[in-house]
Amino acid sequence: MSWTRIVIGIAAIFVVGGIIAVLKFWNNIADWMIRSVLPWFKDNLPNLESLVREVFKKIDEVVTPIIQRLRQDWGNLKQWFIGQLVYFERKTSNVYIQKVCSYFRKELETKETEEYIVTKEINPIDIPAEFREKVIGYIHSKVNTTEHAEEAIKKFEEELSIST
Repeated sequence: MSWTRIVIGIAAIFVVGGIIAVLKFWNNIADWMIRSVLPWFKDNLPNLESLVREVFKKIDEVVTPIIQRLRQDWGNLKQWFIGQLVYFERKTSNVYIQKVCSYFRKELETKETEEYIVTKEINPIDIPAEFREKVIGYIHSKVNTTEHAEEAIKKFEEELSIST
């Protein structure tokens, strides 16, 4: 692999990370712009205030629909998604077999479900910090990630509701 591809890959990771950060903290950014940045430009650089205000409006026109779409898509997904369990089996001291079982409704009107399974070998260092206590040191373990995901999503939705 060439150095150019590595640099482009790293740059792409930072760009995606930056976009996610902006989406997650947009309410904080918007509040800061309205309370601090725009008044500062008005008082100190009035010639640039209208330009800064226009740039902020253009960014807001892009970010707000994305946040609204994420909220809508998550609501649609929650109708179909039932839950997820992750099974861990220690194969060696530095290899675990991770089996992720996700459960979905086949049809919204019925109780019939479909199971989607992904199995892979992982290094113990790749086990998420919030699950390590339940996994490390055991040969077999099971983690119900649905509750953890629901808490994280609820927190994210609360943050989004503040911004819109």
